[in-house]
Amino acid sequence: MKRKLWLISATSLLLVGLAYLVFTSYYSSRFLPGTYLVGQDVGQLEVKAATAKVERVARNRKFVFEDQDRIVGQISARQLGLQHELARFVSQQMQTQQAWRFRHATGVQQNQVTQYDTKAASAFVSQLVANQNKRRRPAQDAMIVNGTKGFRLQKEISGNQLDGALVRKRLGRAISTGKTRISLTGAYLKPAVTVSSPKLQASFKRLKRIGQMTGVYRLAGRKITLSGQTIRSFWDDLDGKTQLNQAKLNQYVTQLNRRYATYNKIRTFKSTKRGNVKVPAGTYGWSLNVPAETASLRQAILSGKSFDRTPLIQGSGYHADGSDIGSSYVEVDKQNQHMWVYLDGKLRLDTAIVTGKPHQATPSGVFYVWAKKRHEVLRGFNDDGSRYNSKVSYWMPIDTTGVGLHDSPWQPRYGGDWYLQHGSHGCVNTPPAVMKVLYQLVPTGTPVVVF
Repeated sequence: MKRKLWLISATSLLLVGLAYLVFTSYYSSRFLPGTYLVGQDVGQLEVKAATAKVERVARNRKFVFEDQDRIVGQISARQLGLQHELARFVSQQMQTQQAWRFRHATGVQQNQVTQYDTKAASAFVSQLVANQNKRRRPAQDAMIVNGTKGFRLQKEISGNQLDGALVRKRLGRAISTGKTRISLTGAYLKPAVTVSSPKLQASFKRLKRIGQMTGVYRLAGRKITLSGQTIRSFWDDLDGKTQLNQAKLNQYVTQLNRRYATYNKIRTFKSTKRGNVKVPAGTYGWSLNVPAETASLRQAILSGKSFDRTPLIQGSGYHADGSDIGSSYVEVDKQNQHMWVYLDGKLRLDTAIVTGKPHQATPSGVFYVWAKKRHEVLRGFNDDGSRYNSKVSYWMPIDTTGVGLHDSPWQPRYGGDWYLQHGSHGCVNTPPAVMKVLYQLVPTGTPVVVF
């Protein structure tokens, strides 16, 4: 009985051993059931068949881009030109398989991508990003805005436009790790400037100082105040930045000039014999140097310090107290053919004169003596076209066309209607003895009112 039992046990062990040998021999060239390589079931397959299967799947793989659980794009392995070393990988897995221990390589995910077409990948990502961003919200930088109560910081705003560099990076990582689902959540363009940006903070502090400053213009007896609100009005929010608008500064200075300048303006003048008369513009008068003053105002504002200044003036006749012609001037009354000289409000000289003939009339306007010269020769043309050369002892030009005050020894008489037939070519002919006194009395810059 014992012998029988021993034979049965020995036979059973022999059969199990034979079965084990057959099993291990069979799976020495085949993958064990339940073996998955790169996501594919290769159980029962030999190396060649397993390699073909995983390579076929790898070639047809698609990389899917998702954002917030929504598919936004995909690209195939073929389009990317992916190249693998799967044959070697599968062979290595077979060599490491422990068939004799009934162990298989379940879930081995090694990707084995050796290279891919980076240009094709970059072109795809660029197109994907361009198409997606048309419909997405852009990020907004933090900025300084010019509000009704002054300058303030506006916080940055996050958007959801895709960042091409981050998308390319995530695609590359997916290719290298064998993943085919690529999440783009968070791969967004971020604001370049935040409220904590040191540069923005420094600009904000500077603008706050500017917004609190005031300016004062002293102009011809007037005090013109530029409040903080006025100064802030010169700033605009342009291209996400608060900038000092040059055109607004120029417009402000131009308006000041139009309102207060005296150059090229008709004046009301209280004459000696005819009461108030309207006198057209002449060479006398001042104006703001608009380009230069605009530049100076810009510099003053950007300094961030309150200022009190007189704007840059050009021309003649500017008086800090606001007076125009003032109390010292030469008055030429063409209708009465008479001239008066007032200095500091007192009449110092008056004389009959001869002004230009009707067709060569002495121009009306407010002029000024811009030079004083002795022993000059005045040249021009007579009515018949011939040239004249007139020597004078005293010459005081008042405009830019050759008109001035001078002695005229060739004139036998002055005043009345003598000028109608014997008038000058436009100058104010003055008796020689009187002209000598006038020349000594009147300094350059003195207004000459002709009407």
